[in-house]
Order: sequence, then structure tokens, then C-alpha cells
Amino acid sequence: MRRRAHAAPELDITAFMNLMVALVPFLLITAVFSHISVLDLSLPQLGASASEIGEQTPLEVILRRTGIEVRMGQGAVQHLARGAKGYNFKGLAQTLAQFKAGHPQKRDVSILAEPDVLYDDIVHAMDSARVVATSRGQVELFPEVTVGEAPSAKEAAK
Repeated sequence: MRRRAHAAPELDITAFMNLMVALVPFLLITAVFSHISVLDLSLPQLGASASEIGEQTPLEVILRRTGIEVRMGQGAVQHLARGAKGYNFKGLAQTLAQFKAGHPQKRDVSILAEPDVLYDDIVHAMDSARVVATSRGQVELFPEVTVGEAPSAKEAAK
């Protein structure tokens, strides 16, 4: 008996290729990529004391264990007490928005924190100082943020 030589059958992958041509671009377009935000910060000059920072920048947001102090110029101080849920960042944004309404040309603010304040709270304070949400969308407040160490409560009282 003679055997027939069987040729290997060809695989028809045309349908699979069509699916991949449509599926790959769809997945790439709908994929959620992580967005990394970069915030340019100014740091106090080497050797600058907290009082020198205050003289250079009349608007300061001081994060203390007990709450937030907002110093506007040389005299006015507003205290936002820290509640059970943490700092009052909405109140901070409202306070800074009121200050911005009176000083529209001002673009810089100093965020000063005591050593034991959490990094996450400092970031929230920076976000509150940079923009505020209104019924018209987000309004820019103080985009130029300087970060430093807060003066002690005794120094601040002087």
C-alpha cells in the first residue's frame, strides 16, 4: 500500500490578526496612565532664619500641632484650629482667597511647618495655597510656594 504524503495543514490566523489590529489600539487608548505632577518649590536660602523668611515674604502659612496660623503682613494673624479629623484646609483656602481678593498681584506664599507635621499635611497646605475651587472652576491663588521650618511659638509671639 502506498501512503499519501500528507502536507501539514496551514493555520488561518487572519481572524486573530484582525482582532489584534483592533484590540491593541483600543487598549492603548483606554489605558489609564499614571500622571506625575511636579511642583516647583523655593527653599529658604542656606542660613536664613525663620524671621528672615517672614521679612521677605509677608504672607505665611504656619502648620503647628494645634492648627494653622495664617500671617498676613506684619500684624494680622488668623488661627484655624485643628479638629479631630485634622487640619482645616478648606478654611485655609477660603482665608487665602480673601487675602488674594485684596492683593491680586501677590503670587508667593511661605508654607512653614513644625518638625513633627506630616509630609501629607504639608502637601495639602501647598495645594490649598496654590488653587481654590469655585463655582467658576479652579482659581489660581499663590503659585509660587516657599517651604521652610516654622519658627517656635515663642519666636512667633515676639
